[in-house]
Amino acid sequence: MMSKKLIALTIVALIGLTMCSIALAKKPPKPPPPPPPDANPAIAYSPDGYIWVMDADGSNNTLVTQGTGAFSANPCWSPDGLKLAYNSKSPDYVWGVYTVNLDGTGEFLVTTHFLKEWSPDDVLGKGEKILVKSTGDLFLINPNGDGLVRLTNTPDISDGISASWSPDAKSIVAACCHADSSRPRWLSVYELAVDEESQEIYVASIRNIHAEAANYGDGVEYPTYLGSLEWANTQDKVVIRDNSVPEIWTLDLGPPYHMQQITGEGRAVVPAGGFVMNATWSPDDSRIAIAVNGSGRNKKHTGIYAVDAEDGANMEMLEDGPFRWVDWYRYAE
Repeated sequence: MMSKKLIALTIVALIGLTMCSIALAKKPPKPPPPPPPDANPAIAYSPDGYIWVMDADGSNNTLVTQGTGAFSANPCWSPDGLKLAYNSKSPDYVWGVYTVNLDGTGEFLVTTHFLKEWSPDDVLGKGEKILVKSTGDLFLINPNGDGLVRLTNTPDISDGISASWSPDAKSIVAACCHADSSRPRWLSVYELAVDEESQEIYVASIRNIHAEAANYGDGVEYPTYLGSLEWANTQDKVVIRDNSVPEIWTLDLGPPYHMQQITGEGRAVVPAGGFVMNATWSPDDSRIAIAVNGSGRNKKHTGIYAVDAEDGANMEMLEDGPFRWVDWYRYAE
């Protein structure tokens, strides 16, 4: 038989276990994470390897992610404005395309190709696509990493050193050059279609904008060293960086093939020591945001600036510091 002392100890132990269970059951849940800042992010940008977003007026700067690897850049928006795609370089120097939620969660490696741009809408009934580049050619891939499709296959031409979607996601404009050159010499517009048999997206036709412009009227001489570019949201026009200067221009993709200087002598002047990296349209195409980079003593002159898209007037700084890339969300309010 169990002794009275042992019975008493057993009862005490049971009472203790019961009290612990009650205490654990009543333990308050962890407090919810703090709400995100009261912001309406419209512009994504990358200063020195970090991905940030901010409102269109330069307020509410919010860090999204520092990236999986050693360096992250080239952020671009998903069609719904809830995610970003960007390039990130791993510690062993392998580039990849990642997507991430605006709160920094859900980071996902899509592909080890090089990012160009997320489609602004469904592409010809085949869903959203991310435009990427590899070995001189352009590819499409689903945001979940499936369905990689080659768009171009031209060994003698490097397509899409810079590339951007049309607003209706039916065409792509790209800066192209001969395979033995690193200097893009002309713009091509790739009109897309869906193959009836395979149901895959393919390039149905190609327009050489420089050749068209040269044959129009007295001819238009475009810059011969084309850099980053972006198709406008409401018109057949691109904003492009002329790498030989570097300055920003807008270029018509059809008659009259007009070329308009936006920054440089007689226009919006980038502060001394700053280097224009890329430019992006506001949703209504009335303004252009410009990323200006620099180093050393020139850092104080760098930042993200916004100018009038018509002529580069009314320059204002949205954010200071050296920046490599800026992307204005097409559907921002």
